[in-house]
Amino acid sequence: MISPDHLKRIIVDEPVKSDVTSDDFFIVLGGKRIRLFEGDVDPEVLWSPDSKAFAETYSDGGAVGTFHVIIYYVEKNQLRTIEPTAAVTKEFLSHPRVCFEPEDPNIGAIKWIKDSSEILVAAETLPHSNCDNLGTFRAYIIRLPSGDILGSYGQIEAKKLFWKHLGVELRNADDECILKPGSCDIPQLHLGER
Repeated sequence: MISPDHLKRIIVDEPVKSDVTSDDFFIVLGGKRIRLFEGDVDPEVLWSPDSKAFAETYSDGGAVGTFHVIIYYVEKNQLRTIEPTAAVTKEFLSHPRVCFEPEDPNIGAIKWIKDSSEILVAAETLPHSNCDNLGTFRAYIIRLPSGDILGSYGQIEAKKLFWKHLGVELRNADDECILKPGSCDIPQLHLGER
């Protein structure tokens, strides 16, 4: 995974430990290798256009999530990291929803908007049967490094504006959940309601 300026690269070693294969990730900076993503599940990397930073989307659990975004700033021969999505999580959770148990959204990096100072991320209701409208999402442009929200887009608008940048899961998010409120409710969450 080479940076756009072709001066930095992330490499993957696939050592075999007994009968299990595990990936080790490193960034090569100034001739030294720095280990990345230790313990992170399913890391994905997105370099900024100016090569000054890259975003990592990773899960702390597995294929369903919870997914997080960390921004790595390349400064000389070192890395500085931030997790700039607290405001996104707070704003996403401010939209009413009913869940069996409280749950933070999956957050994923979608596209850099402007050099390394703005990025588009998506916040998704985890795609399992804990909350109504499972798998639906909102998209946000955030300023870095502050994490301030510069723009917020509902699922249908985000699909129209950013379709070519969305992965399969977000493209396939059920729009009926948005267009027909209540159509994607989990019946057991609403027992006794009239």
